[in-house]
Amino acid sequence: MAATSQDRRRSFSCGLGAIDATRTAFTDPPSGPGRVLYEGTAMKTLTTSVIAIALVVLMLPHAASAQSALTVSELSVATNVVDRMPSGVATTFRADVERVYAWSLVEGAAGETTLHHVWIQGDVERADLELRVGGSPWRTWSNKAIPPEWSGNWRVEVRDANGAVLDTVRFTVGG
Repeated sequence: MAATSQDRRRSFSCGLGAIDATRTAFTDPPSGPGRVLYEGTAMKTLTTSVIAIALVVLMLPHAASAQSALTVSELSVATNVVDRMPSGVATTFRADVERVYAWSLVEGAAGETTLHHVWIQGDVERADLELRVGGSPWRTWSNKAIPPEWSGNWRVEVRDANGAVLDTVRFTVGG
């Protein structure tokens, strides 16, 4: 008995919206009676989309774990950085300090990433500086000019690329 076919329009939904697909139904295909085979570019597109989504979902935990493994093993504030190490480390600085450096030693980076030194005076964010991290361990630092009228309590938060606070150092200017 010869196979008969007819085109039918179907709408498939895979969470990304509906996909309009054409299927060719064989009522008596060579693979056995009562089975329906799907053909056409829309079905291939749907299959490719499902595979792509599955790969993205499988890769997300790896990207998140690489970022969440980032830790700050040392963090300090100082009046300078010399030979990639903090110099003049303190928690209280004179009002005429002019500039303070935040220095951090970061570990657990899986390749290139970034972190942020966020400088906060009281409850006012004064600067958000993005810093490159090229591996593990990695030393990095930022600095902030602090005029005498900005005396008071300060903190520098070290945040990962997603904004999660990894560590905080507190200090006082003019105290």
